[in-house]
Amino acid sequence: MFFMVKSRCVWQTARLDSSSCQAHVLATGLCNAVDKDVDLNHPRISARAIIEFEGNMLLSSYRDGSGDWFVFPGGGQRSGETLHECLLREVEEETSLKVEVGRLRWVREFIAADFPDSEIDPDFHQVEMIFECRMKDGQDAKLGSNPDPGQTGLRWVSIDQLLILRFYPQEVARILNGDLPDRKYLGVV
Repeated sequence: MFFMVKSRCVWQTARLDSSSCQAHVLATGLCNAVDKDVDLNHPRISARAIIEFEGNMLLSSYRDGSGDWFVFPGGGQRSGETLHECLLREVEEETSLKVEVGRLRWVREFIAADFPDSEIDPDFHQVEMIFECRMKDGQDAKLGSNPDPGQTGLRWVSIDQLLILRFYPQEVARILNGDLPDRKYLGVV
């Protein structure tokens, strides 16, 4: 699969496979961007899960040169797959959990060109659908059989912890804490 990455201030095509995902690709919270050939002419669609248990939310953790960072579990939609099917597959691959998909809570976009410090190709554009999900009874979250490249673990965190962690998108943490008004479309964040 091919993905444009920035290396020594020059954009070049790099051949990446699932086991060699580069940390600078991971650093934007878009680790799933190398699941398949990424068509930079069209936005990539992704589904993410808000899984809450006893007042905490489940996050996937990653590490790059700046330290640990976190996102809701989920990933890229495959051709012919519904968003719900995508979410069920991605959550199980990353967390070993079977979940029930609930309502769509937020829509978020990432357009690399709007983030000059990003090391993602400026033509990359991802739309994330963030759904509320419920864990089916009697399960423990643990790294799944096919975690994302670079995924280092899982962590249950409170809303207060979301605010101090390197969590993407940070706007969600601020909405959940009451610092920003809630809205369905988060914009380019």
